[in-house]
Amino acid sequence: MGNEQLLGQPELRFAMNRDLLARYGLRVTDAEEVLETALMGRLAAKMVDEEGREISIIAKPDLPEPIDQDALASLPVLTADGVRVPLGEVANPKLVGGVSRVYHEQGERRIAIKCSVRDRAVVEFVNEASRRIGEKIKLPPHYRMEWSGSFANAKRAAQQLMVLVPLCILAIVIILQSWFGSWMKVFFILWEIPFSLLGAFLGLRVLGLNLSISAAAGIIVLTGVSFLTGMMLIEEWSRGGSMLAALQQKGRSIFLSSSVAIIGLVPAAFSHGIGSETARPFAVTILGGLVTSLLFTLTLLPALVTRLSK
Repeated sequence: MGNEQLLGQPELRFAMNRDLLARYGLRVTDAEEVLETALMGRLAAKMVDEEGREISIIAKPDLPEPIDQDALASLPVLTADGVRVPLGEVANPKLVGGVSRVYHEQGERRIAIKCSVRDRAVVEFVNEASRRIGEKIKLPPHYRMEWSGSFANAKRAAQQLMVLVPLCILAIVIILQSWFGSWMKVFFILWEIPFSLLGAFLGLRVLGLNLSISAAAGIIVLTGVSFLTGMMLIEEWSRGGSMLAALQQKGRSIFLSSSVAIIGLVPAAFSHGIGSETARPFAVTILGGLVTSLLFTLTLLPALVTRLSK
């Protein structure tokens, strides 16, 4: 964990000694005006040039560069009697650490605390952290805490997936129904979904991975691939033969196409290099889902079709 560098800027502060100022007949503003003139200058006069532009003339004392504490402390403060009192005599200079930078976002000041999450889902960590912080820390009025970064991105992506995934499945169902013209055959192919999801979640569980956005994207890809394998078998069966004949005709093609994808995803599923935190969940969900989908397509789906189609 870490936070943005906000402090550490050296500041020279002058604490006014009101008793000494009153003894010399001075006010606090008299000493402050001397400091302001030394640091920022004071408007002495204005003039207008030949083109009619107004030019301000700023007067500043001749101080060494860079201006140090001793130079400011030696600045004279004039009393009503014309006595020159050194600023350091009526004010106590002190070098302290101040604010080096002030961050704003949407018109409000903010302070960011950065945190890296390891071996745990970001959403799960944020939910637990929010609960514990809410129990132990009470923010002052007009203060609030927001979680951003990867959590905010994951939250937006999850909201989009909640819309996209049902739409994708609905579009696939409509295409399958228009292709086969039978809701019964679409029903058989839809059985691929639970078995492919079973393998996807089982793979994440075995390898100790969490359900992330990349894993959800892998599930979308897996859904389309598993539909394709089931569609190949049902299409062959729809031509009028038995399910056993369709399995003998298309079983080898289904096995080879799925096996090639499974073998190709093995390196990504077990990688630990740069970018593996994104590639691994994506590959594992597809790999695990393809394994269970393949087993279902070649074993349970023919039995299910034979049983229900009688």
